[in-house]
Amino acid sequence: MRLTIAFVVVSASTAAVADDRVAPDGASADDKLVGTVLVWHDAALYTEPSDDAPAIHAASMAARRDSVGHAMPMRVVGSAQGTFVEVEPADVDCTASRLATSDDIAKLHFYVKRADLAPVIAKPYTKTYGDGTRVELKPGVPVVATAGGAYAIALRGNAITVELPGAVVAHAYTPERAKAAVALGDRAYDIAERATITLGDKPVALERRRASNVERRGDTTLALFESKCATLAVAVPTKSVHAIDDDGDEGAVVSGGSNVGALEMRDEDYIPAGTLLTTPKGRQVAAVAKPIYLASRPRGKLACVDRRVRVETIGDDAADPKDGDDKIKLCVPASRVVHERYRHAGSGGGATNR
Repeated sequence: MRLTIAFVVVSASTAAVADDRVAPDGASADDKLVGTVLVWHDAALYTEPSDDAPAIHAASMAARRDSVGHAMPMRVVGSAQGTFVEVEPADVDCTASRLATSDDIAKLHFYVKRADLAPVIAKPYTKTYGDGTRVELKPGVPVVATAGGAYAIALRGNAITVELPGAVVAHAYTPERAKAAVALGDRAYDIAERATITLGDKPVALERRRASNVERRGDTTLALFESKCATLAVAVPTKSVHAIDDDGDEGAVVSGGSNVGALEMRDEDYIPAGTLLTTPKGRQVAAVAKPIYLASRPRGKLACVDRRVRVETIGDDAADPKDGDDKIKLCVPASRVVHERYRHAGSGGGATNR
């Protein structure tokens, strides 16, 4: 996956955009939550819809008003009535993070509170100015409101501030089935540090000045900063733009991995793929994606394993979750454990010869 150029835009008329942001509200009791929601990294993930239920904390972060983009997509899979919403992890969409555990666990789901849902772009939005500069946003981009009525928009751990109609912001959205891939050439473009940059008729300050593409228009050039879900086209003096060779950086998983917490030890007893997993109290919360081998035969009525749950981020510009790395205990009745008489070398992926 190619690393997507990220950007921050701060209006020159605003001394400190972060100071202008207000604490984001969660979803109200009247909000209809269908499709995908964004859950803050520091949200409590409950195993049951109760304040007294065990809860997982996958990460911590700064105040939410200062952490635009620190949210992960999750699908609503059950009832969204009352305080709690039942959700399961979704693939990275417009954010750069997701909830992850080991690859032998599937259909892991939790309950989250409506107060822990982040505001998000729910409808496509495009604003084109007279000089050709523009902002394009697709459903799934996290936002934080400002006191002045604008919004900070999260993109790969960075933010821009734009004026948005309130109708495009909600607490749930339907992902677009196919988001257009960003067409990047074999070159990137640096904008000189002292160059004046404008969006419409307002000067802006870019924290990152490497554009993914350009549109030359005589003495003025439109510099494009693009991601899967957003495009920012700003005007800069053509003489301030310098082409550079592509450095070939590729996006990479930088926090965790697909095998987070997987048992390396293989023994003769295993939980078969497809087995439903519960909490120690019997609440179904996941399923076995591939055989889970145990270190020894279970003693007692349950066979349980611990699995790490954490926020996984992708790309060098992704928001960096702090702390976290919590665990959840997953169990099956001991009667569901299979004892294997003979296993050959190919059984590491679940293949057996009994």
